Amino acid sequence: MKRIQQLGGWPDYVPIALPVKGQSKWSVKELFEANLATEQKVLDSLTKLIQAADKDEQDWETDNVLRTLVSDTEDDIEFYTAQLAQIEEIGLQNYLAAQL
Repeated sequence: MKRIQQLGGWPDYVPIALPVKGQSKWSVKELFEANLATEQKVLDSLTKLIQAADKDEQDWETDNVLRTLVSDTEDDIEFYTAQLAQIEEIGLQNYLAAQL
C-alpha cells in the first residue's frame, strides 16, 4: 500500500466479485472457470502496469514487485488450467472423487 501511495495512487480495496448466480450453488468447474478468468484479468492489468513502470517512469522497484506478482498469477493460471483440463478429461465426478 505504501508503494501505491508513494506513486500518487490510492489502493482499491474492493475485491473483484464473482458473477452472481442467484441462489444456485457454484460447481467446482464453474469456480475454477471464474477464478481463471479473474486471474487472466489480473495478468492483463499487471502487464499494463509493468509497461507503464518501464516506459514512463523507469520505476525499477515497482517493476520488480509487479514481475513477482506476474509470476504468482501465472502459477495460478497454470493451476486452474490444469484442473479444468483434468475435469474435461476424466469428468467432474471422477475429478471430485480423486480429490478425496
